[in-house]
Amino acid sequence: MQYWDYAFSLLFLLIPLCILKGTYGLMIYQTPPSISVSEGDTVTMNCTLSEESLGPVRWYKGSIQSQQLLYSQSESEKPDQRVSKTVKEGPTRNTDHSIQFTAIRLEDAGVYYCVKFKSDKVTVAANGSGTHLYVNSK
Repeated sequence: MQYWDYAFSLLFLLIPLCILKGTYGLMIYQTPPSISVSEGDTVTMNCTLSEESLGPVRWYKGSIQSQQLLYSQSESEKPDQRVSKTVKEGPTRNTDHSIQFTAIRLEDAGVYYCVKFKSDKVTVAANGSGTHLYVNSK
């Protein structure tokens, strides 16, 4: 009987730790830190989550104070038709949120952030470190 009491006590201690890891342990790996392209080029910006979790991923251009939505997983939010999610098969399929950006223009230069939201679709769970896109004229 003491063994089961110990097992249940341990279980109730581990459940909150698992929830904290899932909520606060999420990391976003955004690479490369900078990319240089020419007008008209296509570029891929990488975003990989450390773990799969509920809630959308969105890509923004600009600082936290003045962000412009570039891409969202939500079908109702498609602000720039030149941007699409790269499709990868395999074990990282659900954690890879890289995007492909076509027909690059000079005004596309700037810093792009991959942002993971919680399941409420409003609260930010994690931010990427940013990818600086430099655009050269042809």
